[in-house]
Amino acid sequence: MENEVNIEKPEVGSEFQPNVNDEKPEVGSEFQLNVDDDKLEVVLSIDALTAAVSDTADKILEKLTEMGIDNLPELELIQTRLEETKYDGDQMQEIVLVRGKALVMPVDGRLVWSKDYFAKGYKIDITTNIIDFREKVASPVVLEDDLIIKIIPPTPGEDGIDVYGQLIKVNPPVKAEMKVGPNLRWDEEVSGYLAAVSGRLRMPGASLEIQEVFSIEGDVGRKTGNIKHEGDIIIRGDIDSEYNVEATKSILVTGVIGACNITSGGDLIVNGGISGREDKKISAKGGIKAKYIMNAVLEAGGNVASEVEIVKSRILAGGEVYCRGRIVGGEIIAGTNIIADIAGNDKNVLTLLEIRKTDKSDDSETEDSAESPTSENQAKSEQTDSIRIEEQVYVGTKFTVLGQRHQVKTRMKGPIVVLIDDKAKQLVLSHYDEREEPES
Repeated sequence: MENEVNIEKPEVGSEFQPNVNDEKPEVGSEFQLNVDDDKLEVVLSIDALTAAVSDTADKILEKLTEMGIDNLPELELIQTRLEETKYDGDQMQEIVLVRGKALVMPVDGRLVWSKDYFAKGYKIDITTNIIDFREKVASPVVLEDDLIIKIIPPTPGEDGIDVYGQLIKVNPPVKAEMKVGPNLRWDEEVSGYLAAVSGRLRMPGASLEIQEVFSIEGDVGRKTGNIKHEGDIIIRGDIDSEYNVEATKSILVTGVIGACNITSGGDLIVNGGISGREDKKISAKGGIKAKYIMNAVLEAGGNVASEVEIVKSRILAGGEVYCRGRIVGGEIIAGTNIIADIAGNDKNVLTLLEIRKTDKSDDSETEDSAESPTSENQAKSEQTDSIRIEEQVYVGTKFTVLGQRHQVKTRMKGPIVVLIDDKAKQLVLSHYDEREEPES
């Protein structure tokens, strides 16, 4: 009696489950038919001697039928496959006789960022491998119309059919989604979200948004790194020395500013003071206002105002420079007026005060600059292009108005007004007893 494959025929209404024997049949046995784990292939294991027997193809087809295999191969095809079997001693050979339809897996939708806005860590100098703890890798600054994130739609899969003719269902793909808050807009053409405004990209929760006014609750320092923002910045703390802040619009600092490089596209308002250094520069297209200014280098398109004092600083202002206290040392250049209570000190430190027409003074719009003098002080300085010292002028102070200079050689009480006399076309000092001729 011939050896037969141990195959159970499925009951009616039930799924056929063949007994799969992992052991290969011995040489001289008829053959073995195995269904793979995915039920997508029927594999014939046979040796060359058995394959050469004339009725083997009939027996294989019969067994496939008993197994309940769907889409049976033609007898001629089985015979052809057997004829292709080559003699290889006692080695069993495997032939795939039936294939089902493999399912096509779906591809989930995905989010593609235009760049890594929220990267962690700090920049490293590629030549020295030194970490710059002031410069973070993250770059959340975006410009209007920048592509922020694309949403790639999912690709559905295709159902398969196993060797028994049963449908193999494929799961639906997962759709990628992004919740968005203010200042982002959907663009159908690129299938993504664009920045509706320039600002700072942030993701406070699961929702993405662009912040026009960047508010920092605390100091700018090691925790924040250098700051760059497209829009306004509010810093509810200090700016530590050696850190840089750059904004395309105004900057408000509730604390003090150390030795930093600051760039403002609007006004710079400092509720505390500025303690700078000659190798650092603070600039604003608008005006600059602070409680005090010390050892700083400032450049403003509008007015510069200090509530207490300006000490050993270099200032270039397109508008006027106003100090309610003293100006001591340094060089102050204004496009219109310089107003202070005291100029110089009893140590006769060199204090340079100059009115000079610059590009900044020609183009600046004073209504958009930092706080100007009060109406009371404005009334005192109706004459433009002048220097006015209200209380005291010390020796060592040097006045320059539109190129004409005067060196103070004796202490003078105020009020002192320095200007160019329209008729005489020369620099004059008024409101003190002894008039000195201006230097050429």
